[in-house]
This record gives sequence, structure tokens and C-alpha cells, in this order.
Amino acid sequence: MPKPALIAAFFLATACAKAPAPTPERTPRATGNTTSADVADFDVLLGPANDFTPAAFAALRAGMTPAEAASVLPGADAVDAYGFAKITAPKLSGGAQVDHVQLFYIEGLLSKASLGFKASLTHDDAFYDALVDACAAKYGAYSPDDKSKRLIVWVDSEFRTATLMELSAFEGDFLQLDVSL
Repeated sequence: MPKPALIAAFFLATACAKAPAPTPERTPRATGNTTSADVADFDVLLGPANDFTPAAFAALRAGMTPAEAASVLPGADAVDAYGFAKITAPKLSGGAQVDHVQLFYIEGLLSKASLGFKASLTHDDAFYDALVDACAAKYGAYSPDDKSKRLIVWVDSEFRTATLMELSAFEGDFLQLDVSL
């Protein structure tokens, strides 16, 4: 299968398989944990609207080897058998809310990077609204229906994608922003 088709299939499978089903337990609820400092950090973390790649990943490029990626993001070379490298508690400018970074490699070359936000913020309405607003300022408009489903996908003119979604894992629910590099 050609690489673009493989990448598209991965994103579609990720979005369809991991999108949370709406249940009463998943109803967002404000917790009052979000501060103006949290919201202001999005500008630093995501960077300017004229650059698709978040500032947190500015030094990463599609096609990097794990060793090349590790030279700019320590731990990026700890790739598992499935092509993922997860970096816990990364030190990112503006990333106080980030719990982990995940990198995805196809055939040993970097393809995608993700920001996983702290689980404690998953159901904080103010945090989620601020994150969606910051992503919309960077990537463009979105459907209110997508926002309520906690699965928003943006595609640019080069067919790169940015996906903001709520995921469930053994450790609990968390928000994740996936970005094609």
C-alpha cells in the first residue's frame, strides 16, 4: 500500500476506532481548574497560525529517523514494535498542560506527532473550550457538532491533518492533538 494511503487509513482508523461514544459519564463538566495562564500557554505551545506544525514540534520534520528526532526531542528514539515513541512529561515551552508526546514512524521515518494533555483536564469545559479556540485560531473553522463529539479534524491544502480528540486508555480519558508533520 502506498504511504499516503497508509497514512490516511491510519488516521481514519484512529478517528473511528477511538472516538468516544457519548455517554452520561463522558459529559463534560467544568471543574474550575483552568486559569488564564493555562489559556495563554496555548499561543506558545501551538505557535502562529501561518505554520501548520505546532511550535512544540517546530524542530521535527516528516521523514526524520528516530535518531534525528531524538537529537531535538530526547526519547524520540525509543520506538516500540508498532512504530510509536511515547515521551512522558516532556519539557515543552507552553506545555504545562501536556502529559506526554507521542511520535509515529512509518517504515522508520517520522510521520506524525501528538500532544497528550493531562487527564485531569479532560472534562474541564473551560480548558476544552480554550484548547478548541486555540486550535481553531491556528487551523480554521470547525463544526459545532464535531466539538460536542470531541473529535475535530482539520485538513490543510497539502492534505496534512490536525485532529483534536478525546481518547480512552487504561489510565483514563485524555485529550490529544495529532498533527501530520
